[in-house]
Amino acid sequence: MYASAFSEAKFLEVKFEFERTHLEETYGISYFKLRATLQTTADNLKWEFYVQGSWVLEKDGDRWLIRHEHFSPILGVDRVKPLDPIPEEPKKEGDGKGGPGT
Repeated sequence: MYASAFSEAKFLEVKFEFERTHLEETYGISYFKLRATLQTTADNLKWEFYVQGSWVLEKDGDRWLIRHEHFSPILGVDRVKPLDPIPEEPKKEGDGKGGPGT
């Protein structure tokens, strides 16, 4: 499902910070924060991805399966931020950005 969504970036590091998990006999829910370092394949820039999430779990024999997952931003925290300086685009003549002929 996610293969095409993340084809332009690779995960360098992924950390889960589990906040709480509640399990019943056949179902459960887990709340966590996810912090990942990504690198874009086109320009090799590094980014941090930081969100909160939850999983709805279902027991299947002796293992727990993730039946639904949800991610959302953390209030007051950038969901994605650059870890490397973002290069400026070169200024072109006549683009109004201070080059000759503007």
